[in-house]
Amino acid sequence: TTKERHRRFWMAQTRFLSRLYRTPLVTVAAIRGACPAGGCGMAMCCDHRVMVSSKASKIGLNEVAIGIVPPRYWAKVMQQLIGTRISEKYLIVGKMAGWKEALEVGLVDEVVSKEELLNAARRAATRILKRPYQARAMTKYMLRNDLGKKWENFAEEETELVWRSISD
Repeated sequence: TTKERHRRFWMAQTRFLSRLYRTPLVTVAAIRGACPAGGCGMAMCCDHRVMVSSKASKIGLNEVAIGIVPPRYWAKVMQQLIGTRISEKYLIVGKMAGWKEALEVGLVDEVVSKEELLNAARRAATRILKRPYQARAMTKYMLRNDLGKKWENFAEEETELVWRSISD
């Protein structure tokens, strides 16, 4: 690709993920198989993550394993989600967690059969939606807005950093 195409893609993707992370809407990720890199980034931005219990189900920021640096704010969201030390262990080697480990460390909130995936995701959304909107939305804002704004404001710089890491 060209540097300009990369820049347009990366800016759009960063805006989308940072806004998904801080939206007041209820968001649930239904994960049916491998969920590496950007898929993991998107899932981590959601309020609840449901994963299928299968051999194919893995989740993680595997960038280092393929020779690139994980995006800074994807790593920060992972730190918020599962803690600094566990995140470091995963990020430094680009580790992907199977469904059992992902549940244990908090990368996913629930594990179900393939047949139950969409129903479980709907139930999770319904449970969250039963809470009063204003209280839920403001709590989410309080917890996520600062990091989400910093992430979006860092998009231009990160675009250049990622380009350098993939174009050398």
